[in-house]
Amino acid sequence: MSLAKFIKTHADEINLNKFDEIYDEIKQTIDIRETEMTALLLDAGIDPLQYMSSVPAGFAAQLSTLEKIVIPSNIERIGYLSFSYCPNLKEVIIQNGVKIIEKSAFVGDEALENVVLPNSLTTIESTAFRGCSSLKRINIPNSVEKINSYAFRNCKLLEEITIPGSVKELDGSVFLDCPKLKKVTHECIRYSQNSLLRKQIPVKPCSY
Repeated sequence: MSLAKFIKTHADEINLNKFDEIYDEIKQTIDIRETEMTALLLDAGIDPLQYMSSVPAGFAAQLSTLEKIVIPSNIERIGYLSFSYCPNLKEVIIQNGVKIIEKSAFVGDEALENVVLPNSLTTIESTAFRGCSSLKRINIPNSVEKINSYAFRNCKLLEEITIPGSVKELDGSVFLDCPKLKKVTHECIRYSQNSLLRKQIPVKPCSY
């Protein structure tokens, strides 16, 4: 069955915002990789994200045609490796609604220059933005409570980052191999395995 025929057959589910319920069925029916299916859907003028509650693992991994992505407010979780190693992805705008960016979601996006994080975000998991070597600055919203290990490791051009007082746990390896990191705007921070990070960000940890 072709993608076009499948979409026509399941038009009601798609229109009723139940796309995530038939997502796996599409893969099984058409027998293609996750990224290939995403590319076909986008080429067909369908943005599957608007019909989902979470971004599936590997959703657009290595998708070379992707230059900008807007994660809509109906998404609560951005999955493992979902936008990883996209060589031309330059801008990511995440709207309010997303709570968790899972492990390696944007790892290896070397062209990524601009990331907008929402006020609904609570957790940035390990290696989420590792290797985003064009990223110069990022603002962490005051809803974030936890930033896991290597989240921004090897962001070689990262110069500036803002960390709010809402962050209760910040792993010591978050900014490993970020040689140009010059300015960190922060309130109090509770360190986790903090010996390395304390050298980068000399601040008294929180008393709570």
